[in-house]
Formats: sequence, C-alpha cells, structure tokens
Amino acid sequence: MKGNTMTAKHTPGPWEYAKTSSLDDRYDIFVSQTGWTVARTVNNAHIEARNANARLIAAAPELLEACKSALRLDYMQEHNALADQLSAAIAKAEVI
Repeated sequence: MKGNTMTAKHTPGPWEYAKTSSLDDRYDIFVSQTGWTVARTVNNAHIEARNANARLIAAAPELLEACKSALRLDYMQEHNALADQLSAAIAKAEVI
C-alpha cells in the first residue's frame, strides 16, 4: 500500500447524515458540500442501529484516510499484524 497514488473511486467526503423526515426513521448519508445522497438506511433495524449505521457510513471517508495514514507510519514496519489488518480494510474499501 505504501506509495499508492490511486485516486478514490468513491464519492469524496466529508459525508454527513440526517433523518430523512420527522415522519420517518430512516437516515440519509450525504456529501457535506453538495448535499448529494450517497446512502440511506432502511427501516428493517432498530432505531439505534439505524442511527449507528448512518454514523459509521458517514465516517467512512475519514476512516479510510486514517487507515492509509496509519499504514504509512514507520511504526507499522514493526507491527505486521496491524499493518496487514489495515491493508485488508483498505483493500476491502477500494477493491483494486
């Protein structure tokens, strides 16, 4: 992963989330700058789970960048298991 200069294929962040309406318990996850919706939670989970899912999805772009930054640290050279875990998470997000 070190030195990877691929551009993101996902919608750039930051993303935010909000309830779709006061009559609905679904959440929209959207691009902060444009308001474009990138995802929506569904009503098949408990309200706390929908809220937690929306927060996690909205944090995805920042989490991906944090993983990439952590992988570039010299510290990772000595911690192969953690580096492998970060690399796997990045690969799962980017499907190269």
